[in-house]
Amino acid sequence: MRPPYKVEHLAVALMALLEGLHIRSEIDAEAVPEDLGASPEGVEYDPAHPWGLFAAAAYALIEAMTTESPEGSDMT
Repeated sequence: MRPPYKVEHLAVALMALLEGLHIRSEIDAEAVPEDLGASPEGVEYDPAHPWGLFAAAAYALIEAMTTESPEGSDMT
């Protein structure tokens, strides 16, 4: 995790994002697309498994709150 964030912060942010998008989709389904027609830069787009708004936003959030693990570290 990128300081000052902790895993718990990421979990809360992802849950809030999911709940907010769910509520918004109940009000206006078109506001929360399930297929953006693209994937984040550096991620291969597979039309059989499209990127929705939640997936793209979660990816961006995770990228912002984490760092790459050091080479050779055992993250298992």
